[in-house]
Amino acid sequence: VRECKLSEASRSLYDAAVAFWDRLLLGLEACLKWTEREQSNLTRLYWGAHQSFFKQLLNSIKARFAIREAEDALRKGYCVVIGLLSTGEAKANEAADRAKAVGLELDAEVSTPHEIARDMLEKHLPVHKNGV
Repeated sequence: VRECKLSEASRSLYDAAVAFWDRLLLGLEACLKWTEREQSNLTRLYWGAHQSFFKQLLNSIKARFAIREAEDALRKGYCVVIGLLSTGEAKANEAADRAKAVGLELDAEVSTPHEIARDMLEKHLPVHKNGV
């Protein structure tokens, strides 16, 4: 087991993500109060998205480290096996479908953490009070 220390850039990215999700939670709580909605479902969705987001973010931060470790092991003559628990393919497909629906093509790599946050905002943050 190797320790992957965060660079300053990675630490800043992580800290900014924490601040974003903190603000999002405050916003969700305000929306729940305003609409007088039951908290459990939206809160459950928030924490599920939160967990998925940070899992993907940390995996992406560690990718370069894993590549360097694998290349070093190969140079030493070892066999390297890398297991991927999640590729982000589903979110990439969703982003491609969304772009295609408006006549566009993706011209950049899809960020799975970004797509998770987008889904949370677009699907669950719009709130209505008494049909308004």
